[in-house]
Amino acid sequence: MMRALGISVAIALASAGVANAQTPRLPFVRVEPVFVDGQHTACSVQFIVQMGLDQRLSSSGFASGSFGLWREGGNIAALLKIALIDGDRHTQPETAYLIDGFETNAEDAVPGREQSDDGRYALFGYEVGVDTLMVMEGLGSSDRGLTIGFTLDDGSLTRRFNAPLTSAQRLEWSECWAKVLDDWLKVDVAAAAAADAAAAAADAVAAASAPPEPVD
Repeated sequence: MMRALGISVAIALASAGVANAQTPRLPFVRVEPVFVDGQHTACSVQFIVQMGLDQRLSSSGFASGSFGLWREGGNIAALLKIALIDGDRHTQPETAYLIDGFETNAEDAVPGREQSDDGRYALFGYEVGVDTLMVMEGLGSSDRGLTIGFTLDDGSLTRRFNAPLTSAQRLEWSECWAKVLDDWLKVDVAAAAAADAAAAAADAVAAASAPPEPVD
């Protein structure tokens, strides 16, 4: 089972990949790698999508945020940052998850919801389990784009919206998130090997220091 990135660390890293809510052309989608201290740390999909299908939003309302795969040392997680924006008003979903066809990554969701530093965006973390891996793979291999389902705090039914990716963006995403995952696996394997070596060394020391057994 993959270890989840600490949500507080992921939130801090995600501040580097927030979509600009003032971008005039919608839908706006951008795929890009994220570098922290010179290291390729994440792959992010930023989005701004028209959202006029909720009673809380006017016809000019939209969904804004980002989704990405983040790693920090031996930890890894997926993070969704999202707000429904109508003028100066930011509405935060109560729950949110990714959808790929008839599949979702809802079961990988980390319990609870955090907020961005400015208090305007909701932040949802996900363990990188089978469901999240399937959705991320589908984001690069199909033309369905990034589809997000969410609920509000009024107990309403799940709503969803789609941020379309071009073929070039799908390829960029596939290469980017695969590199993040591969780098994490290298660190994780190295850490496991180091732990095994340390355990073996401790066993050898214990065996050497044990008193000899009596000879009949």
